[in-house]
Amino acid sequence: MPRVQLPNSSDAASRSRSIFSRVMAANRQEAVAEVPPVVWASEPFLSGYAGIGRQEYYESAEAKYLAQAKFQLDFPDILHLPGVAPDFGYAPETSAWGSPIKQEEDGPLVPLAAVNDIHDLPALETPDPWSSGYMATALKDYAWYAEHMDPVLADEWGHFTGYGRCMGVESGALVLGYERYLIELYEHPALIHDWNKRVTEANIAYVQAQESITGTIDRLVVTDHLPGQIRREHCEEFVYPYLRQIFDAFPQANFRLYHNENLVPDDAVAAIADMNCTVFMFGIEMDIAAEHLGGTVCLMGNVPPIHVVQQLEPDQITQDCKQRLSVGAGAGGMLLCTAGGLSPGTPAEHIRAFADSVQGVPGAGGLT
Repeated sequence: MPRVQLPNSSDAASRSRSIFSRVMAANRQEAVAEVPPVVWASEPFLSGYAGIGRQEYYESAEAKYLAQAKFQLDFPDILHLPGVAPDFGYAPETSAWGSPIKQEEDGPLVPLAAVNDIHDLPALETPDPWSSGYMATALKDYAWYAEHMDPVLADEWGHFTGYGRCMGVESGALVLGYERYLIELYEHPALIHDWNKRVTEANIAYVQAQESITGTIDRLVVTDHLPGQIRREHCEEFVYPYLRQIFDAFPQANFRLYHNENLVPDDAVAAIADMNCTVFMFGIEMDIAAEHLGGTVCLMGNVPPIHVVQQLEPDQITQDCKQRLSVGAGAGGMLLCTAGGLSPGTPAEHIRAFADSVQGVPGAGGLT
């Protein structure tokens, strides 16, 4: 493995501008002197950024850790999310049910459907997080991180300690196959509810296993893109209640992030406030998010990672971000963030321009 040279963490911490405490304040709907910038950075961006092959990134806990830590330390005044922690994409929650995981040479981990008939789902064995698929692999990496984590990364930026992450019911859609799952919302809704219940219980068990390594969950990230593909009624019946069950299962978590950069239907946005999340990372328009959730759920978004952060010039990036800030910063509780993960090859100076756009822009307090 090529040796990744990490910047001195103590020196980086001196330049963090208290980014983690400011993020947590915005998360609590408190006014902040300057809107905190955060970025969603995972594989494949991180592997390329650190000069590590994608295959090696997935196979080596050390490779993942070095890539993630390097990015955070290179940009100490931007909080890196989902953070310095094991990263296997959608593989853990799908492979645990038997989904084959496809990986072409130097490519991402891609889950395939485990079954193609909804009536075959009851026969799938409920996963044991410690022995099932990539759940077990990820938990081994969690143990490695616990042993090797730089305490400065944990203390200054809030990484790993008290951290948990899982998918929502979308993982169940991948196990069945998206097309079949969406059809079954109409043809066999009761069976979908039965399946969603099992998936939710398994994902909660997975986070509880993480908790036994990272400590009592204080920061929980839940990913589910299904609401970008279904109508409001289906969001509120088949997705949101199950996501709430996951958040409710960890009442000590102060930072509860719902990640979905897909285009949630406008009339399905307001109900996200009932999900018991404190942060919504989104790709919808800023004015829609502010109208429906401003002051109650921290708004995290919505700068396009390709069309803006990667492709525009630095001064154009700053201008674009300031326009978004002009809409969201006064709504109460805002984190300026990319609407999805950074794109591979995004220049460092573009990331810098994105972050610097918050200078002098205060964030309003919210209603809660």
